[in-house]
Amino acid sequence: MDDPPDIFRIVLDAGLRIPLKARVVNPPLACRTMVVTKGTEGIKEIKEFKDKRKLLEGRGVRIIDMPFSPSPRLAGLATPLPMGEGMGMRVRERGGFDWQILWSKLTTPDGNYHGITSILVEGGLKTWEAFHRAGLVDEEVTMVGG
Repeated sequence: MDDPPDIFRIVLDAGLRIPLKARVVNPPLACRTMVVTKGTEGIKEIKEFKDKRKLLEGRGVRIIDMPFSPSPRLAGLATPLPMGEGMGMRVRERGGFDWQILWSKLTTPDGNYHGITSILVEGGLKTWEAFHRAGLVDEEVTMVGG
């Protein structure tokens, strides 16, 4: 099923470690997915990073390069890493993306991208705490499964 035209998935993945088999970076979801990376800063495998980036962009994934800081406002955000058969979350490196710069990039129109006006954050405890610490939550909804 395709997403409505105003829905995007935003994956915070500093090292571009998202598995190529992940549903979110494959059709039909790829064209509605943005992956935020720190670019090649601190990456040893620059050629592999660039090759993977090119492949993902060819699938329609929008890649956003951001400065990555050891102690930013969103410190400690988890990055997606392969875990077993599927995809899980665990903290790979301390630090994170500066929210003000990221928000500016997400809300600024660019080509056929019109920008966003709000986000829904889904994540584990560390992600949720990071957004709270940064003062980025204006409404909180908690769902509990049984």
